[in-house]
Amino acid sequence: MTCKKIIRPVFDKCPCGSGNSYTTCCDLNGIPYRKPTVTKSVFKSGLVTSGCYASSLNDCDGGVLTSEHFFSKSVLHLLSDSIIEVKGWPWCQDKMKRISIESFKARILCKKHNNNLSGLDDTAGKLFDLFIQYQDKNLNGWHLLSGEDIEKWMLKLLIGLVASNNVYNSEKTDVNDAPLENWVNILYGSKDMPDGWGLYLFELPKNTEPQKEPIRISVSSHEPNSEAWVMGVGLMGFNFLLNMTTYHVKNPDVTLYHPWLLDFGNDTAIEFSWENSNYEKIVEIS
Repeated sequence: MTCKKIIRPVFDKCPCGSGNSYTTCCDLNGIPYRKPTVTKSVFKSGLVTSGCYASSLNDCDGGVLTSEHFFSKSVLHLLSDSIIEVKGWPWCQDKMKRISIESFKARILCKKHNNNLSGLDDTAGKLFDLFIQYQDKNLNGWHLLSGEDIEKWMLKLLIGLVASNNVYNSEKTDVNDAPLENWVNILYGSKDMPDGWGLYLFELPKNTEPQKEPIRISVSSHEPNSEAWVMGVGLMGFNFLLNMTTYHVKNPDVTLYHPWLLDFGNDTAIEFSWENSNYEKIVEIS
């Protein structure tokens, strides 16, 4: 972790990509450069759709289930127009399998709850596209994303994997004792993410460019407390950790909690805005 003073370049337009003036765009309670999160608490309809993993909120649309991609469609289409290769899932544990993007999903959400999360997928697609630009050595400029949205997108990914029975233990049997109701309340804004929970970034080694690699996901539950869950997500060599447990990650020299800035030098950076941050968590990438 690097603690230093960062001076943003002068912006004509807000670095979030909206095209609006930075003076009138991402401003949260009078503090500039705070990208608002897209998920908000919604009016409760009192309806329940059977099979929707967010039905405990009692605000489904009452209709049929819709399909939710395991990994955001916006991200997958940056890798391929139609076909991807996957491995390590319960239905292809030991060998690579080619599968269409359109079939890489499960019916686990009602339409209302599915649509409420579409903004998270958009934010994840933007981040992944920026990582691809970095790998291709054509990343330029200053880019602002909501840290809370990336954090909740990863929580959405974890919930989807568990709800669709695609997480298994060392005996390769399904894991179904996750605290989904608590996670759902956090995802949809009914509860706050506890301190120490949420997004961590593993700092990259100095002077080492990440290699192109497949998207990697690993999920673990720490026994005997089944509520202690963590998920690792690798995106183009950038490794994140979603910590959903009171057992905080305790190695600040290796992991950064709620990272603020990926500094690529030459006024090129990816900035994550957080509603509460001391803005000292910087990764310098050379």
